Amino acid sequence: QGYALGKIALSLMKRLDAKGYLSRVYAAVYGLINCFVEPLQACEESHKYAYEAGLCTGDVEFANANALLVGCAGTQSGSDLQSLANQLSLYNGKMKEMNTKTFLTPTQVYECFARNLVGGTDDPT
Repeated sequence: QGYALGKIALSLMKRLDAKGYLSRVYAAVYGLINCFVEPLQACEESHKYAYEAGLCTGDVEFANANALLVGCAGTQSGSDLQSLANQLSLYNGKMKEMNTKTFLTPTQVYECFARNLVGGTDDPT
């Protein structure tokens, strides 16, 4: 039933041209529902799109939430870890630049995790 409601939310957002809510709706739908039904790779790409959309519409909080969800889906879906770590590094840099810290530490954890898995750092933390 949650999957069906998620589809309805996506459909309504598209029909009403509610671009200001895209980052929020994608975080909920692809981060909490579709990740259990659809391939994680598709969810990861949706979160990347929602991150950019959130920054463009000024929804920085949910843009950053989607950045965290990129790390979560990316590390679990078999994505190229070096590319993922570089992407997360960019997201973390932007969070620092904007002085938004809510999602910074957990996103840094995913970046460090990806770098550790490819042997790109000596830092085990």
